[in-house]
Amino acid sequence: MKESKNIQESIQDWAQKSIKTYKNVLVKTNSKHDFIASQSPLNKIKESPEIIILGKNPGHDADFVENEEFLDRFLKGNDTWDGRNNKRKIDGRWQYWQNIKFYLLPTFTKELLEDDTKRILTNATFFCSSSPKNLPPCAYKETIECTLNLIDVLQPSKNVVICMGASDYFRLFKDKFEFTEYSEEYSSEGLFYGVRNGVKYIGMPHPSGRHTKWENLLIKKFVALSYKLNSFEEVKIVLEPYLKSFSLFEKGKEEIYNSVMKRISELFSDKKETKPNSRPNSSVKFIFENFELFVILNDYDKRLIGLRYGPFWGENYVSPLTEKHIELIKFISYKGYKSNKWWTAYKHFEDYLGDSTSEIADNIIKDLKDMIELL
Repeated sequence: MKESKNIQESIQDWAQKSIKTYKNVLVKTNSKHDFIASQSPLNKIKESPEIIILGKNPGHDADFVENEEFLDRFLKGNDTWDGRNNKRKIDGRWQYWQNIKFYLLPTFTKELLEDDTKRILTNATFFCSSSPKNLPPCAYKETIECTLNLIDVLQPSKNVVICMGASDYFRLFKDKFEFTEYSEEYSSEGLFYGVRNGVKYIGMPHPSGRHTKWENLLIKKFVALSYKLNSFEEVKIVLEPYLKSFSLFEKGKEEIYNSVMKRISELFSDKKETKPNSRPNSSVKFIFENFELFVILNDYDKRLIGLRYGPFWGENYVSPLTEKHIELIKFISYKGYKSNKWWTAYKHFEDYLGDSTSEIADNIIKDLKDMIELL
């Protein structure tokens, strides 16, 4: 009885067939573009990885020379891969890889993302170019099947493929193979969803693109929900309130800001602890025994409610929240406040939900009132 191939033998077969496909495209299109397959090494894989991550195409230089060594180079990974986490870009640090982790770490662990035997980083097409528009004609259309075949060979055990820069190629997946579930309802946000052979294909914008804070949160939430929930309809049910509130916020952020300003003036003008910043309408500060509570208003991208230990100096922002602050701790946790090196707890205006601009403003004011009562 003939023994089944191990995964490295299957990868080798796949690589040989894929190289032929790419060579044929070069001849067919009379193109001089080079190609190279893997970003992370494929030759280290002993068993199915847990997840697969796809980029659009390699942006680094390649050198296709038809010789015996090329197959090994095709599989060994990018020559600079081992330096991807160096501290400085000048030492080989990949900002591209750091951006990938920024979006995926809420869903997957750092240990998984950094393990070359459990995570594969590769590309939708292996032709090299600094931009997809400079690729050979029909590069994705002619070669996307090679990438799908690689996914079939690897069979990720967590049944997920993250597709970055999906707008450039995601629609071609369903043209090549049948999907049991497919949606591009959020394609205007660069988000796609599909299921093929039990594997979820989750499409997101390219991680090196410039996105607003809210767009970053939306991408992270979409990836996490798509991975954890059973269907796109379930994802949509959870995601819709955020999309609705974002749309309201974008269209009515000045209206929300003006409403919050007016309500603060009406509700707290007689409070002695209210001390406006030196710049008009830039912030309002409430002073308590051990804390300062701010409403930052001067920049709509940074408008927030923020709490920190006071008076603020140096690095004493780490507030001594103890058992006597148990209700405050419960509040900031339940309400989705975050912390960083400046704030013990903070929440941006754009993170508030509501069915109207007035409801969003009401929710901001309610949080402020509740926080003041707790302090």
